[in-house]
Amino acid sequence: MVLLFNTLAVVVALVVALLHTMAVYYSLYWNYLWFDILMHVLGGLTFGFWAGAVSLRMHFTPARAILFTAAVVFFVSVAWEIFEFISGFTTLERGFWLDTAGDIFFAIVGAVLAYLLFLLARRRITTL
Repeated sequence: MVLLFNTLAVVVALVVALLHTMAVYYSLYWNYLWFDILMHVLGGLTFGFWAGAVSLRMHFTPARAILFTAAVVFFVSVAWEIFEFISGFTTLERGFWLDTAGDIFFAIVGAVLAYLLFLLARRRITTL
């Protein structure tokens, strides 16, 4: 099951990389405001899958796994937002903090989706 979650993390990361490349080339971030939301959900899903793999490997309880997953995705999201700001992709214009909070929120949504799959996989393992 650890291999499955690691594989899912890599596959979703590759999808994110492909979509990001297309988004920059075709200006999808600027033409479709929802596209940024999708990318943050997928980013949260990617790190949520990775955290799920670590949780399985470390034999975390479900409560510990959700805390670990939320912490990983939160810190990666905050680091990404700092990177975007330092790189000049975002500026301190009107709505900056709301957009940043929304980005982190949607990454957490992706993590929750990954965690739900983690619980489903864990349930299947224990019923086998």
